[in-house]
Amino acid sequence: MNHPNKLVFLSLAFYLSSCDAPATKQTNDADLVDTVALTEDIGTTVDSVPTVAELTHKHYESVMEMVEDRNDFSTEDGTLKLISKSPLHIQISHQEDKNQDVNRMKRVAMQYLVSNAYAAFACTDVSTVTITSVPSDMDEFINNQKLVLLNAAAVTVTITRDKARQVMQSRVGTSNFDDMLGITVGKSYFADSPSPLLNKLKAEDTVEDVISELKS
Repeated sequence: MNHPNKLVFLSLAFYLSSCDAPATKQTNDADLVDTVALTEDIGTTVDSVPTVAELTHKHYESVMEMVEDRNDFSTEDGTLKLISKSPLHIQISHQEDKNQDVNRMKRVAMQYLVSNAYAAFACTDVSTVTITSVPSDMDEFINNQKLVLLNAAAVTVTITRDKARQVMQSRVGTSNFDDMLGITVGKSYFADSPSPLLNKLKAEDTVEDVISELKS
């Protein structure tokens, strides 16, 4: 969404996102971005005998490196920002139509937050992370290459690894962060893409409750 070259994958993204009915009642921006990112991975053919490395998601030295590598957000265009190194606080900004309902935009922001928080715990050794997820004006971003934040829909949460594990165990029945990544599509396995469990955890109809539990 943040990179124009992703538009070529929209047809496949729409098809794949339509298969997530158990996780969310309707396709939304956060699901679409994750699905488009999935199409950019090389993937591992399930018919072959995959190596352990092919079935294992990447590990990163920092959360910033991880988020940048996932291609949803970038420091280059301002959609990814390091607010504080210690304590760690990052900001991610996806694009929205500014005329959308604020509550809907806030739920999508929460979905991005949950997705990136759990990816951070799966892919890095971070113990605590604060994430601000705030949409920006889509028209300004596309037409003027300008990041105009829609702060009324911003969400900021500080999440510890222990609390994230508790919520994950309660909600989707696993205490292993590695279970948050990896999905099979057709005959290919994408080790770094959100898993069905993560999609369930960040589903639009329950994400507000998940955020409340992560805060508590």
